[in-house]
Amino acid sequence: MRTGKQARILYVLKILWLETDEEHPLTAGQIVKKLSTYGITCERKSVYRDLEELEAFGFDILTNQRGSFLGSRIFELPELQILMDAVQSAKFVTQDKTEQMIHKLGMLTTQEEAKGLKKQVLRRTSAKTENESIYYNVDLLLRAFQENTKISFSYYVWSVDGRLVPKKNGQKYVISPWFLQWEGQQYYLIGYDSQANQMKHFRLDKMKYIEMLHQKREGKEVYDGLNLEEYSREHFRMYQGERLVVTLQCENALAGAMLDHFGTALWMHAVDAHHFSIVVSVIVSDKFFGWIASYGGKIRIMDPISVREQFHHLLSSLLECEENDKG
Repeated sequence: MRTGKQARILYVLKILWLETDEEHPLTAGQIVKKLSTYGITCERKSVYRDLEELEAFGFDILTNQRGSFLGSRIFELPELQILMDAVQSAKFVTQDKTEQMIHKLGMLTTQEEAKGLKKQVLRRTSAKTENESIYYNVDLLLRAFQENTKISFSYYVWSVDGRLVPKKNGQKYVISPWFLQWEGQQYYLIGYDSQANQMKHFRLDKMKYIEMLHQKREGKEVYDGLNLEEYSREHFRMYQGERLVVTLQCENALAGAMLDHFGTALWMHAVDAHHFSIVVSVIVSDKFFGWIASYGGKIRIMDPISVREQFHHLLSSLLECEENDKG
């Protein structure tokens, strides 16, 4: 039997952590009964002393007419819901790892609330990777960040027959890793390539055989001067091309979509009762034109004329291809 005070106060805390909140307090007598299931015998006055000591230590122990409970936790319930949803939505996390992480997050609240959260989250389905290596890649990269070292790895891409094959004939990449980016439900490493003198990004699920090198990272000046939001917009959303300032005319209903895409500092100028214009810096590419087209004519490129002509040429080429296919 565990009768020591040190063991008892830990089990009191465990009971409060797993079973109590404002709606589910426990009296000292109820805590005594629950302690007995752990092989601990004591009186109610001992529980009262334990509660006082836990409160003095810094735990938010509250008492009302119905009993005592843990008033606040590391994460509140809505915060845990958001974290669980993020884990469930992440395609780069395997289903097994998703369930493990959601279980661990559930341990940060009461057992009853954890059941409700897990039921809400795990019944949702989403496409998940089967590549467990991402978890270990993240672990190794975090150590590389801490130790300020370069890494080497093989990088793989999908072939037309559905196999992952190594790029550069299997030649190892050597990169100075600087940060991880979650974009479009995928996880990326952004690192400095000293040979190309620029930042590059790599999907973690396509990186294999990562090794830490005994070489100090390079590119700190480039990293410090990097606008991470701009980098994401250029490289993940619009792809590479020529950077230009363009004027777009949009229907009023797209105000929210433009603010979401370009940021809340975006200035919108009213053109007429139904349209507004914006002036933005973008990477002009097929990806950009595809984004414009996805709004079905609700966005028009006004300036530069050359960019508008590029867009019209692309649309004409696509239409010509369709016509040729019919022929």
